[in-house]
Amino acid sequence: DYLRNTRNNHMPLPTWQYAQGLHPGWNKDGLLGLVHVQPDPQEILVQAMSVVAAGGKGIMWFQVNQEEAEHSPARWDAVSDAGWMIRGVRDYLRDGDITGMAFPDGEAITDMIRSGEALVVPVINLAVSRAPTDVACAGAFLSEATVPHWILADQILSVTVTVPEDFGVAELFEVTAGGVADLSMPAVVDGRTIRMEAVQLSNAVPVRLFVLASHEGVRGHVLESMGL
Repeated sequence: DYLRNTRNNHMPLPTWQYAQGLHPGWNKDGLLGLVHVQPDPQEILVQAMSVVAAGGKGIMWFQVNQEEAEHSPARWDAVSDAGWMIRGVRDYLRDGDITGMAFPDGEAITDMIRSGEALVVPVINLAVSRAPTDVACAGAFLSEATVPHWILADQILSVTVTVPEDFGVAELFEVTAGGVADLSMPAVVDGRTIRMEAVQLSNAVPVRLFVLASHEGVRGHVLESMGL
């Protein structure tokens, strides 16, 4: 993964990483008029959360554009949702680092970012029901409806997190674009591992962001960081 390689090559210095946003320069003049060739919401969210999973200390959008945001509010909402989620855990991403100690049993990218007060676990859907092809890309010049996109498949998986010996978990919750939510799936503790079962991913919900907190104040700090 190029994001992880960028982080590794720049160590021990911090790395800010790019995710694709919205820009009119990618659009095409099609046979039926202007064709907006932009990432869809699920593609935007997967790219943004990939920055977190790769150990990025900050995210940069390439790029953002108000005309494209007005053309497709859902795409702009995805940029906003990603920003709110990352904002909530930004202090822990800045202070911590990836460990490789989160393991999915399905088609997903996960990692565990260890900081002093929290373990942050992003989960990214990689199960695909439809992928772009060369033929589909050629057809993108017809209309926006023919522009190919990565369409993600539904899956239910488990994510196992190995908790460091010197870290105590007081609570486990999920960070969403709207704030903090109690865990909606079972969590099974086995020694120093916690397994979150029945984690649901789909094209509509392509990413999840979990926090294992060392004390109850972490939840409040996440909400405060989000301005809530």
